[in-house]
Amino acid sequence: MNNSNPASGNLRGRLLIIGVAVLTFGPFILAWYMAKHPEWVGSTTNYGELIAPPRPIDLADLTVAPSMGDFPLAELKHRWVLAQLAPAGRCEAACQDALHRGKQVWLRLSKDLPRVRRLLVVDGAMDAATLSAVKDGDDTLMLAQAAPGLRQSLEQTAWRRAPGDAADPATTVWLIDPHGNLMMRYSLDYDPHGLLRDLQHLLKISISG
Repeated sequence: MNNSNPASGNLRGRLLIIGVAVLTFGPFILAWYMAKHPEWVGSTTNYGELIAPPRPIDLADLTVAPSMGDFPLAELKHRWVLAQLAPAGRCEAACQDALHRGKQVWLRLSKDLPRVRRLLVVDGAMDAATLSAVKDGDDTLMLAQAAPGLRQSLEQTAWRRAPGDAADPATTVWLIDPHGNLMMRYSLDYDPHGLLRDLQHLLKISISG
């Protein structure tokens, strides 16, 4: 005679299905939620400074700089973007050094290279010598010009060395998430290892890119 309880068996079956579903889809749901709320990334593990709350920007406020020809700005959509600003078209030694370190960080992303783009926002005309120094054969750097609203957003979220200090867009590197939010900022003399750790962590928990 079979003494097993059908109701108990059904309950165990449902619990097993639920358990398998949680183990299968749980990590993806968590990654999606963190991608939607990047400000929840633990501040104690970040090298850069979180912009809280993240400031949404419209990439349609960017236009391709004349020196870039027909480079597609659509490349920036749904990707992480490392951005710098060259006010009045000036990108001097510190700016150029930061761009170089940014390229080295980007190259170390390996398989995640396609998920990240590098951008220099040129605010004003850039002379031929500066343009040559900035590009220096680097076809991975995008140059664009920004509408006034976007420049204002960059200025308002620029790096401050200490509370109360003046923000300086010329000494700032921004990280833009795939949803078009300014979400982190760094000083121009950032440690590339710290930036790399931040990017690797964010790329790991993000399912969009």
